[in-house]
Amino acid sequence: MTRPSAFVDPSALTVAIVVLAACSPTWAAPQGAASAARESATALRVERLEIVDRQGFEKPMVAATIMVPAGWQGSGEVLWKNGFAAGNTANCPTPVYSDGYVFWANGYGKGGLCMKLDNRGGASEAYTTRDMDCHHGGYIIDNGCIYGNDGNAWKCLDLKTGETKWSERAVGKGSVCWADGMLYLFGEKNGEAALATCSPDGLEIKGRVRVVGEGPSWAHPVVIGGRLYLRYDKNLYCFDVQMP
Repeated sequence: MTRPSAFVDPSALTVAIVVLAACSPTWAAPQGAASAARESATALRVERLEIVDRQGFEKPMVAATIMVPAGWQGSGEVLWKNGFAAGNTANCPTPVYSDGYVFWANGYGKGGLCMKLDNRGGASEAYTTRDMDCHHGGYIIDNGCIYGNDGNAWKCLDLKTGETKWSERAVGKGSVCWADGMLYLFGEKNGEAALATCSPDGLEIKGRVRVVGEGPSWAHPVVIGGRLYLRYDKNLYCFDVQMP
């Protein structure tokens, strides 16, 4: 399927979260999971949609991306929206979805918002939190919990309630990725990276490494094919992280 694009007025991007009209969700679950998907009122397969800014640049540029239901064929009318981060200095992290909930957090003192989706195309606000003031480092969802950067700390929140499970400094302000049940943390200063457990019971650092460079690093760590990639300053580092 060709990934769709949409041209919009850039001023529309001040709206925090917008869900475009969609046709009935396409139940195209992975083989072996189709029957379970049909029985679940919250199961929804989504795909990425690019929002393109065709003004102010020499050529059209992707200004943002959003997730829409698979098979989206709607005309573009708004089903629901939330102005949580409208007017914020910058809204860098991407919203994440799991088990019928959409979570989004931003920096500059804003914090996080969680929306609960229904099976009629609507949504209601589940909660807001100040415990995920996330500038650029992002967050992941694993087994009903959110793990992400909150200022100079790392925190774990319950996805459905927003309850804070723990708070640790670890590598300080930075970015995160998940692989093989573990968290890979990368501090924005000093080139420090760490391997940590991914559990609501607490954060345990299993290993650390430091790379050479100067200034802040906002590039997220990437793990693929058993290798960890870190970009710091003008340098790209690659580590073998395969289990023996």
